[in-house]
Amino acid sequence: MIPSWLRYVRKRVHHSTLGQRIIIAFAVIMTSVTLFYSSALYYNFKWVELKLSGEHMADQLHAKEQAWANGVAPQVNPGVYLFSSNPNAKPIPEKFSSAPLGFSEINIDNRSYFLYRENAYGYDYLLAKDKTEFEDLEQIFYRVVLVIALIFSIAGLIWGLLFYRIVMDPLKKLAKEVTEASHAEHYRPLKKFPLRDEITTLAECCDAALLRLHEALEREQNFSGDVSHEIRNPLNVIEGSLELLEESELSDRQRRQVLRAQKAAHDIHLLVDDFLNFARDVRSFGASASDTIPAIFNRMRDMWIPEAAKRSIGFEVIHSGHCKGVFSMVLLGSVMNNLIRNAIHYTTQGAVVLEETDTGFSETDSAGGIDPAEIEAIFQPFYRSRTTAGLDGAGYGIGLSLVIRICNRCHWHIEHQNVPGGSRFVVTLKTSTEIQADSQT
Repeated sequence: MIPSWLRYVRKRVHHSTLGQRIIIAFAVIMTSVTLFYSSALYYNFKWVELKLSGEHMADQLHAKEQAWANGVAPQVNPGVYLFSSNPNAKPIPEKFSSAPLGFSEINIDNRSYFLYRENAYGYDYLLAKDKTEFEDLEQIFYRVVLVIALIFSIAGLIWGLLFYRIVMDPLKKLAKEVTEASHAEHYRPLKKFPLRDEITTLAECCDAALLRLHEALEREQNFSGDVSHEIRNPLNVIEGSLELLEESELSDRQRRQVLRAQKAAHDIHLLVDDFLNFARDVRSFGASASDTIPAIFNRMRDMWIPEAAKRSIGFEVIHSGHCKGVFSMVLLGSVMNNLIRNAIHYTTQGAVVLEETDTGFSETDSAGGIDPAEIEAIFQPFYRSRTTAGLDGAGYGIGLSLVIRICNRCHWHIEHQNVPGGSRFVVTLKTSTEIQADSQT
């Protein structure tokens, strides 16, 4: 099981920036190397201490034993004490009596000693050396090692910062260039980078991608303008001609055909407007033409109540909740318009209900519902339900495909539900702030 602190560190590293990761990596590497060498120095010092001290004290004790054997009183250095069971020497103190044979260390009365004990010439000999001075030097050595370790750790952090500057400066310049170029109204080439490296290659790829994007947007804008001009003008001629024809003397059958043609021309006009709006950038609509759900509902009420009255059905707007935020009037209006248009076309009796909820809105009709086997297919382009394909004014199978594309593009969710006597489409909306928060998590 991973400890909680390790999960926290991993999470922090995962959410850190590239520059922060570089600095952390350098600091960790230098700290690890410093700890390794500090540990090696420490244990090497301890080994040398025991090895050399033991051998040195053994040689000293052997020399003193030989001097006694030759009848000469041995000399000892300050801080070194010689004890023995030999009558001519100082007896072994009680505090050292339990010392084992060979080299050992002992702490007595807050003082440390090196001891070396052995039996020779029929006597027990013990050489004791005060460690106080040695320990002072040892503490100085450890402090020096610690200071060096801290210096190298700080140096690793500094080197990480320098390396961050060296590596990230070109990337930051490239990011700034791409950001400024992406917000430009027209194509603006990126500045050239002096070195031929991976950053330069990435900059050239970004520049080429931006150029293709601007060219595609320009073609789309030109196409949208051409479509708007080439289609709307003939439609205006057709609609004007039909209005004149309607005012002339016609039989009932002819008048029904004229009204049918007028409705078809009007539907085509609306579809052209929807597709042109959808082809443009979503953000521009949200920034320049956005409104709340109740305000958009009012426009839907004014637009569709007369159409529903012509078909002798009801159209109701209900506010059972409050959906916060503002949304694109064009895109959200296209979604509502297509859902309501389909519902009114398919409904022969009853009412169409547009309802505001806390998370969006729903549209409910009494057109008899949709076969569960066809629910996924109704959002495909040009698909018309088998149960409604023969109805007058049943549509062209384009509206719901446009609805699903707008919802996907705006990160909205749409769901169909069969209810008693009809269908309900539930749309869950997300504001740009919520979409940005979801992308960060």
